Amino acid sequence: MTAVDDLVSEATTDRTPRRIFRDHVARERIEKLAHLRDVLARSPLALIAGYSFKTNPRSELVKLARKHGFFAETISHDELEWAKHEGFKPEETIYNGPEPLLDRAEGQRLAYAFADSVEAFERNVQRG
Repeated sequence: MTAVDDLVSEATTDRTPRRIFRDHVARERIEKLAHLRDVLARSPLALIAGYSFKTNPRSELVKLARKHGFFAETISHDELEWAKHEGFKPEETIYNGPEPLLDRAEGQRLAYAFADSVEAFERNVQRG
């Protein structure tokens, strides 16, 4: 079956533009990325792959990313909450946002928090 064959029935039954989620394609791509991550992460390299919630927060994709060991890469408080809702632990979450990181509950340290200024870095250090 080709990509076109796969889409014909979906595309002819609804108006455009329309988003069509192709589960098998998503699964294959995430699996390939996870395999590539694993190959590149062999000693002496350490490699962490993060799934960007900003790029596509769709629940099916987030679940696939988590299943294959990706970290949640978030840029806002809402995305941090979505990651938590989808089962990512704080230590499996990367915060890479322009908003200042809000205080976290005791013991809920994120895996990584990036800062785009000295002030943001100092805030993150103070928050542990």
